[in-house]
Amino acid sequence: PIQFMLLSQAIIFVLGWPLEWTEIIVIFVPIFLPLLTHFQIDPILWGVLVFVNLQAAFLSPPVAMSAFYLKGVSPPHVTINQIFAGMMPYMLIVILCMVLRKGATVVTMPQFDLETYLRLTAQYRCRTAYLVPPIALALAKHPLVDQFDLSSLEIAIHAAAPCPVDVKQRMMAWWGPIIHEYYGGSEGTGFVAIGPEEW
Repeated sequence: PIQFMLLSQAIIFVLGWPLEWTEIIVIFVPIFLPLLTHFQIDPILWGVLVFVNLQAAFLSPPVAMSAFYLKGVSPPHVTINQIFAGMMPYMLIVILCMVLRKGATVVTMPQFDLETYLRLTAQYRCRTAYLVPPIALALAKHPLVDQFDLSSLEIAIHAAAPCPVDVKQRMMAWWGPIIHEYYGGSEGTGFVAIGPEEW
């Protein structure tokens, strides 16, 4: 299983240089999917690794499409080599996260239900939570929240849309200084982030 995981991710990484993610998902991922059950690999874990892997591929030379997107909007004095140099730490972090993620437990739900979300978070003693603002809003307002022990959470990340200030303040009062927020993560060329200490 480990050899297949490494080989499949290496192939997808190399394909991420010349191809957009849509071609890779539509053409190449279906080739690997039937093999996941044969090698007893969790398809959710494999899929998460594919998406993280593609972000690293878009940033890595020789093609690094994201670098050229960024060069197109940067001031004339910024060189492509400077952009590559700025991307390298991020790419190394992404690859490190892929290695570390292999040992993580990912808790998912077939559909969102607030009570089930709270129960699973408490039951599995989740340390990290990824939220979108509507879920953050529900967590900030719902009385069910106080019935579950969520003290295991060390980081709560919300993204995808701006979070209203009053909701963020309620979340900070409830969870403490563990809430991080970022925008632009799906574009892959950089993003804006704010941590709890900056609030």
